[in-house]
Amino acid sequence: LKLGPEPNADLITLKPQAGKTGADKILVIINGAYIENSHYTEVARSIQTASSMKLWIGIPTFLLNCPNPGEIDGAITGAIAEIKNQGFPGEPDHSKDVFVGGHSLGGIFSQSAVTKGGYGGLILFGSYLTKSFGNELATYPVPVLTLAGELDGLTRITRIGREWSALQKIISSQGSAVQYKKPVIALPGQSHSQFCSGVNVTSFGTKDLRPEVSWEVAHQQIGLVVSEFLDIVMSTSGAASARNDFDRRLQYTGELLAGYLELQEEESSSFCGASQYSVAGSQESSAGYRVDVDKCTSISTFDVTYPSIAESVKV
Repeated sequence: LKLGPEPNADLITLKPQAGKTGADKILVIINGAYIENSHYTEVARSIQTASSMKLWIGIPTFLLNCPNPGEIDGAITGAIAEIKNQGFPGEPDHSKDVFVGGHSLGGIFSQSAVTKGGYGGLILFGSYLTKSFGNELATYPVPVLTLAGELDGLTRITRIGREWSALQKIISSQGSAVQYKKPVIALPGQSHSQFCSGVNVTSFGTKDLRPEVSWEVAHQQIGLVVSEFLDIVMSTSGAASARNDFDRRLQYTGELLAGYLELQEEESSSFCGASQYSVAGSQESSAGYRVDVDKCTSISTFDVTYPSIAESVKV
């Protein structure tokens, strides 16, 4: 018994827009959890409009509209096969001609599918590389764009801060050129839902934040960044201009995250513990108690750990 949709059932394919003169390339977009693939046609067309390439786009569907490891490999290869049937010239080279983009949960499951399928690159829409599947920015073997929304209520910008910090470590060891092959970019005023259209995305009761930009503006900016990423990866004639624009976008992202990351660094250092110890130390000297320090390494242990004074430790 095979669960899931029939091959190519409800698969959406978009042929390249008229007037494009660049190379033929394929982008397969994987939807977020419980979001119909039809909600990605507008952003897909925005990417096509911004790109100079002859960009073919496939948007597959999944059982219950939820991407999953059991279906994703076949969904991607099925989309590629259908695009070939519709006129893609020649046999697509997976490592040069095919890119995969995933929104939210779609991005989580896409990252392993990309390495397994030998595809040319990964685009994460409101998502991130996760160590749960053995993936992280420093060791991911193909170019990857981590594209975030400043006002994403589900994949919070604070989580994207970890990817930004990882990028800075890679830059320090490999040089600044790597920031163009593994960029981490935040889009101003954009929410999680604006990586698709016509739906307010929620996750287990958690609602998205209210965006400060329109759907049209959000999709236009997504299209520009994705097209520039493809230009850089494929070394097209537009690559130099794309890198210049990425410099601006990367600067904005760094400035957006700077204050949060600075405070996070202080919190993870001895500052917080030293302050608590200083307060407790006054009790040590005045009341004759010894101060013991318990370090909590996660939110779960923090929630069940409380300060206490026991007579047995009185000096």
